[in-house]
Amino acid sequence: MLHYSDSIINSYPDRVKMRKEKYMELRKLLLSSCLELDNGVTPAVPVDCLENWAIKRSISLGDFSQELDAALHDGDLEITSPGMIGMTKAGTQRYAENFL
Repeated sequence: MLHYSDSIINSYPDRVKMRKEKYMELRKLLLSSCLELDNGVTPAVPVDCLENWAIKRSISLGDFSQELDAALHDGDLEITSPGMIGMTKAGTQRYAENFL
């Protein structure tokens, strides 16, 4: 039978909470980057631009990729054409302000 120390068991919910907070913050950054990079004509941005945006903000590409996959899976973002990611609900500034 495995025995875990109380500190490990008690810290588990804190670690889960911290991870969720980290990814919620990353999700907000990801969605705001779509708005920042959006040229106003097409509500989509190239994935390469999003990756460069993440690198400039010292976000690891592993974390970025996981959150991008989650945002696509959850329906917050969509692939509008090969290599292009957009906000599901047209990416308008008003929508983003309400969403974020």
